[in-house]
Amino acid sequence: MIADTRRDFLRFAGGAAGVSVASLSTLWTPAVHAAALACTRAQAAVHVDASLPEPVLDTSKPQRTIQALAPAAYHAGRTIGLYDAEIEAKIRMQFRSFTLRREKTSPACFFITAVNVGVAMPTRRILVASELLPGTCPHAAVLAHERKHEAADDEAVRKHTPRLQRAIQDAVANLGPIEASSDKQDAAQARLAARVQSAFDEAWREFQAERSDLQRQVDAGLEYARVAASCPDWSPIQR
Repeated sequence: MIADTRRDFLRFAGGAAGVSVASLSTLWTPAVHAAALACTRAQAAVHVDASLPEPVLDTSKPQRTIQALAPAAYHAGRTIGLYDAEIEAKIRMQFRSFTLRREKTSPACFFITAVNVGVAMPTRRILVASELLPGTCPHAAVLAHERKHEAADDEAVRKHTPRLQRAIQDAVANLGPIEASSDKQDAAQARLAARVQSAFDEAWREFQAERSDLQRQVDAGLEYARVAASCPDWSPIQR
């Protein structure tokens, strides 16, 4: 089994926070024996699935607690809403091998049979300061803004799920089987896995970059001024 974990902490001016985790696990199916076969390319099944839960809405925390959860100097210490999401991708790869001849010293053919990627958000929540009572204009305005961060994540995942799949499919298609002695199984697995992992890492970096950009766009321009002007009375948070 090969495991690789990476965490990228993202903090956005609009109160969006994110964590990405990428992990890799591998599985071998039993080797089979073949009579004078060639080590040929095998078609691998590649699947990428995304599961995004609805954010948990938390209105129990006061402004000072939300401020402590936000990056330093957010909104000059007046952060009243926060979108907090952790996103992760887990990769599972399946391999197969067969010996090319019946002799015990015969080399074996190693190849990938399947790659499955699961994209999930184990943590996803929206926080609105408890000073802003549900049903009031300020509460609705802040919640609507944080929903935009939620929608930005939805869009980023929707766009990049097929891109992740294509990147892995291309990597596997360009990666022929490896012929090696049976005692080199671990090295053969590592070589195959590294190529797929590299393709995934590049596609995941592109996803994270666009995700960050979409989140920044939520807060761009006059968005904060628009939210502030949408309600005549913000006195509950100013006390």
